[in-house]
Amino acid sequence: MGVEAASAGSVGTAVALVAVEAVVRAVRVRCGEIITASTLLLRATGRYPAKARDAIEFPYDPHDLRDLHDLQGLHDPRDLRDLAHDLGLGIRVTSASASGSGGDQPGQSPRRLPDLHALELLVAVAQTGSLGRAAARLGISQPTASSRMRTLEKRLGLPLLQRATTGSQLTAAGVLVTDWANQVLEQADVLAEGIAALKSQLQGDLRIAASLTLAEHLLPGWLMAMRTHYPQVHIGLRVANSRMVVQALRQGEVELGFIEGPWTPADLQTLPVARDRLVVVTAPDHPWTRRRRAVSGEELAATQLLLREAGSGTRETLERALRPWDGPSVPLLELGSTAPLRSAAAGGAAPAVLSDLAVREDLAAGRLVEIPVDEGLDLTRTLRAVWPLATELPEAAKHLLWIAQGGPAGGR
Repeated sequence: MGVEAASAGSVGTAVALVAVEAVVRAVRVRCGEIITASTLLLRATGRYPAKARDAIEFPYDPHDLRDLHDLQGLHDPRDLRDLAHDLGLGIRVTSASASGSGGDQPGQSPRRLPDLHALELLVAVAQTGSLGRAAARLGISQPTASSRMRTLEKRLGLPLLQRATTGSQLTAAGVLVTDWANQVLEQADVLAEGIAALKSQLQGDLRIAASLTLAEHLLPGWLMAMRTHYPQVHIGLRVANSRMVVQALRQGEVELGFIEGPWTPADLQTLPVARDRLVVVTAPDHPWTRRRRAVSGEELAATQLLLREAGSGTRETLERALRPWDGPSVPLLELGSTAPLRSAAAGGAAPAVLSDLAVREDLAAGRLVEIPVDEGLDLTRTLRAVWPLATELPEAAKHLLWIAQGGPAGGR
């Protein structure tokens, strides 16, 4: 069987020329498997030869062969020669001129890093004293192990093994490289374990609690983005007012909370995720819609309003703003949900003070009208994520916070 492969100086641009006769010849490889040369071409390039002709040209990609059971370690076209020798085949490899090939320029010394499989093989040889036993331990064939070891020696430019019929011994250079290889493999194990731990943290359950405004108007978008990027994470959401969210965190019932109150609990870590403001809204025919001046803090404090319940972030923000006037007054209606308050306000019952996020659609549709207030009346607030101090958040929670702060589809 005659096959001639030409290396064009750069592995990425190397081209192998395969004689037509190779297509019909069979190569016996590990475990008695028969692979025809055409199948070899299919595995190496992803396609069969187009048709019989004097020669078949196909690009050689060093990554294409890495997953083949019997061709592992062939990261250079010249390794075909070594494999052919081990299999008793007559494959001849020649090197073409490097001119125009994009190969290494004279004087350059590119850094060539050995792959981990080759280092693992070297360590196994040191431990077993035999290339064959090392191959058996790693579950690869003897030809593959031989080729992989020769590739490693070529890449490093060092003789690593003294081969004999009784086994293989490390050279002086091989002893040093093996010691370094052990350190590299240990760090690779640390990397693999860290990645596995990270993946495991991105799986399972994440328990969160959020106040009503956040749960109704911001979290749905965040959770949809989270679902797109981390579908394996199941998120359980509890909706409550801000004080109840803080209580759930302190009792360990949830890992992460979102609150809208003006205060920051001293025993919790906080992270701003959005800004919001409260607006005074009424029915379109309410007398306040016809006034020419803004409503003052004193007027608002003296008016019976439609309000959220005590303990909600919306209520606490209003109480902070009206504290100079000892407000707010006793509410006309106090509820733990925003929707009925919007309906009552639209029906003309009384003005309501609600989140701008909660009434945007009603304002756009004309069901409610926003009433201007004095500039000195601060009804803005910061929406925050909160979690216990000295607690490392699960990776899933960190990704949710990233989305909340403006990650994919997060927005503010």
